[in-house]
Amino acid sequence: HFPFDTFMNQTDTNYADDLKISSLYVYDWEDKNTDDEISSDELSLVNRGGSWGTVQEIRISDPLEKFENEPVIGVYPVPQIFSFWRGNTNQNATSIDYTLSTGYYQNVVWDDIVVDKEITIPPNSSSQVSAKLSVTPDKQTGVYQGFLSFEGKFHKVNSPVSYGVLETVEKDVKQTTIFGSRGDALYGNGYVRGAFDMSGRYMDGDWRQYYFDIKDNTINSATIDFEWENDHTNFTVFMIDPQGKIVQTNFPPGVFGEFLGWPTGDWLGTSSFSGGGAFYPVKNKDNTSTVLFAPINQTGTYTLLVHSTLFDGASVTEPISLAAKFSTIVPDQKPPEIIFAVPELINKTFDILPDIIEKNPDFVKYYLDGEEREPKNLPLRFGMLPDGKHDLRVHASDIVGNDAEKTFSFTVDNTPPEILVKSPINGTTVSHSL
Repeated sequence: HFPFDTFMNQTDTNYADDLKISSLYVYDWEDKNTDDEISSDELSLVNRGGSWGTVQEIRISDPLEKFENEPVIGVYPVPQIFSFWRGNTNQNATSIDYTLSTGYYQNVVWDDIVVDKEITIPPNSSSQVSAKLSVTPDKQTGVYQGFLSFEGKFHKVNSPVSYGVLETVEKDVKQTTIFGSRGDALYGNGYVRGAFDMSGRYMDGDWRQYYFDIKDNTINSATIDFEWENDHTNFTVFMIDPQGKIVQTNFPPGVFGEFLGWPTGDWLGTSSFSGGGAFYPVKNKDNTSTVLFAPINQTGTYTLLVHSTLFDGASVTEPISLAAKFSTIVPDQKPPEIIFAVPELINKTFDILPDIIEKNPDFVKYYLDGEEREPKNLPLRFGMLPDGKHDLRVHASDIVGNDAEKTFSFTVDNTPPEILVKSPINGTTVSHSL
């Protein structure tokens, strides 16, 4: 890997017009004539890396099986300067200072996945196996991946397994945070690897996914702060709703998205040199962080998709940190209005509920004679109450948290009038009329 200033001439007036790299090769060298001198006919290519970016990475699985003789690493500068806009400039490239890093990885036991029985697979057939996935409560949101390894007497098979962890979102509570890490594994949620390629396609570069499960339908906004370490590194961030639609990005494409279908405003498009892997370092906050404000228009799982478009090259990996907070933002300071026209005396014909006037309602609760009425017991049938005085307390709240409460008193009278007629007793003298 080499610094970004080495990869791209920053003094050039045109961005990405002066690019140079060194390609990386790994060979198996057999010194056929035992002269301790390497010649081309003694080399067998094992792998190569040559992306137009700051990191040239080669991965070799099971290296003991790949080398029969001595491993040899070759670093070859591309002799000409290239331009994103013009391709080969036919100008000679100068020397490059680089750092060569080698990492060794081995399999470790993955406690997340457990298979508790042996399986038998007859020849020319298949077999089903059940595995148990366990996710600890403190697991951060993101994608986790590994392998299920099946070993027989003569064969070994690794079956890839990956799963995503959701972060359950609560409104206006402590923010969700993912802290950066240095990256001692091939893949992790707290760092990225320098994999961008200006000559490649849009999808080139490292990607990370984070998932947020929103169940509160009053949440309507998300604030995301995303940070890294080095000035020349840059990221594009997307918020994707439960339907798979991109609802926001930190670099909106503007008219380029409307008329040309561009996904983001930092993309440089395609050229004779590039299939779409080049990006401009747009900054909406500062050199090492970006912010994103996204609308939340429904409940469900939202995905935060992070794309490493440029990589500084100071090291092979770079830590990334994420903070996310979900809330309700509405220009509303007025509490709900509660209207209930109830007469002082009512009977069984009265079954009208209070009117709640509110543009952004959240909930309404009813308390009849001090006892909350469950939704299954609504609507209230006041006339069916026992005769006598009753109180109805109404509590209404909107999604911002503005509250209103009123108590209404009324008397139920379902007893019909009683008519008593008292006739004169025997022997009573009545004059005029009775």
